[in-house]
Amino acid sequence: MSFAFLPLYTGDYLRDTTHLSPREHGVYLLMLVWCWQHAKPMPNDMLRLCRICACRDATDEAAVKVVLAEFFELEPDGYHNRRIERELTRSNGLVKRGKAGAEARWGKHNGHAKPMLNGCEIDAKSMDPNPNPNPITKIKSKALSGKPDALEVLGYLNRNCGRTYRAVDANLKLIQARLDSGVSVLQMKEVVFAKSKQWASDPKMAEYLRPATLFNATKFEQYLGELHGMPEVQG
Repeated sequence: MSFAFLPLYTGDYLRDTTHLSPREHGVYLLMLVWCWQHAKPMPNDMLRLCRICACRDATDEAAVKVVLAEFFELEPDGYHNRRIERELTRSNGLVKRGKAGAEARWGKHNGHAKPMLNGCEIDAKSMDPNPNPNPITKIKSKALSGKPDALEVLGYLNRNCGRTYRAVDANLKLIQARLDSGVSVLQMKEVVFAKSKQWASDPKMAEYLRPATLFNATKFEQYLGELHGMPEVQG
């Protein structure tokens, strides 16, 4: 499986490569792109490597050898770059969780569709077309319609982390409390996105990608304060 976007963390990249020549930078980036697109190690074949890196002369070939020696490890199946392999593993995990979440969002549950709003499962009674709903149904419908921003944040969490948290008070009240304190929807999404990138590839930490942890009053302020320098929110 190949992925459309190669995650390039510029700070990490520059920290590790400031000593490279412009020619060596070009070779290294071409190798990273090839490994990402093919989801496998570089071939242990200098002729193929030179073609992949668009080598034109002996100087280009020397740059290939420099980059291989410093950033790749030779194994029986080819040259491995550990950073790319970690990102591939992480992306595969996100895709699998995303598919599971999509199936849940679209109601693949015992053959019956579940009503969804902003990526969140909601109580079917709150959507009852009965013109004379009972008082309990009125309360539920009013509660949902009064929290569109909270629903948007919960839906983003579900989509980005492959979750299926429902739009119930236990989840929405935490989000609404942060919104009422002056936090914006975008800031909440940025926290979800940042923590997903940090924790998704770690099975133990991935368990904390949940409303009770992310939107806890004390923890959320800590996470919000860590956003400086984090990648921009996606999706």
